[in-house]
Amino acid sequence: MTTPAVKIKPGLLPDNVTNGGVTNGGFSITAPAAPQKKTVITETTYVSLSDFRQWTSTDGKALVGRLLAFEQNTVTVTSATTSDAKPVLPAQITVVRDGKVRLLVQTKAYELPLERLCEADRVLIEKIRSAIASQNKEELEKKP
Repeated sequence: MTTPAVKIKPGLLPDNVTNGGVTNGGFSITAPAAPQKKTVITETTYVSLSDFRQWTSTDGKALVGRLLAFEQNTVTVTSATTSDAKPVLPAQITVVRDGKVRLLVQTKAYELPLERLCEADRVLIEKIRSAIASQNKEELEKKP
C-alpha cells in the first residue's frame, strides 16, 4: 500500500524544508550553506635602523636584534581582497621615545629603556639619532 502524496500549501514550510515531490509524500530538509570564513591577515612593516647585531645590557646580558624606529605601517586584508600597497616611509623617524628604544628580536618588537643598554650601545644609538636628525634637517631646508 502506498501513501498518497501530500500537497502542502506554499508558505507553510520554512525555506529550508521542501515537499520532496515524491509520490510517497516524503520531505527533504536542506541545511543552509555554511558561510565562508574570511581569513584576516595583518602585515606590519617596521622601519629598521640597523642590521641584526648584539645589544648588551648594563648587567652584561646579550640580546640579538635590530634597532627599529617607533613608526610602522600596518595593513589588514581579508582573503577576499589583496593588497599591493607599498609601505610608505614616515616623514619623521623616532629613534628614542620617552627614554626607550625599540628592538626587533626574531619577529617581535620590544621597547627597552635606553638606560638599560651599555654605554657603547647608547653611543651608537645617539649616532644613528643624530644622523637621522641631520638628514631630516637637510630635507626640510631643501623644501621651498
